[in-house]
Amino acid sequence: MLIVDNVTKFYGTYKVLDQISLRAQKGEVIGVIGSNGAGKSTFLNFLSGNLCPEQGCLVFNGADVYVDPLFYKSRVGFQTQRPAVMKDMRVFDFLKYVSQLKDIEGFQVMVQKILKDCQLSQVANYRIGELSEGYIQRVNLAQALLGNPEVLIFD
Repeated sequence: MLIVDNVTKFYGTYKVLDQISLRAQKGEVIGVIGSNGAGKSTFLNFLSGNLCPEQGCLVFNGADVYVDPLFYKSRVGFQTQRPAVMKDMRVFDFLKYVSQLKDIEGFQVMVQKILKDCQLSQVANYRIGELSEGYIQRVNLAQALLGNPEVLIFD
């Protein structure tokens, strides 16, 4: 279970998130809607464990995420709005690198499976910067899916 409790976030004096609360059960799909600048991406960055709030907490399976952030981050897949990919790296090497960051055992097999599932096998040895935007989005999706994350976030 994922619990967001009374989360508030400021950028300077501007309150981006104001006492947001949410509960999500395993297998549940939740959408976040709002106008441009409403704080959706900020909220999703918070959910991914990449952003600390000024107030409130994020609890995953009964544990405060900020007590052991690496434990939580290893269980989260996050596809960002703007792909955070290393354009000089080859697709396979990038996914291998992300697998190692996530401390995934048997990453070679996992990377091969993700390449196939995301239809990236044919471009595995291409540099990411050589790919079309569509393929770059697939690489971004592939890195989010690595390790069969318990929490999957799409921005």
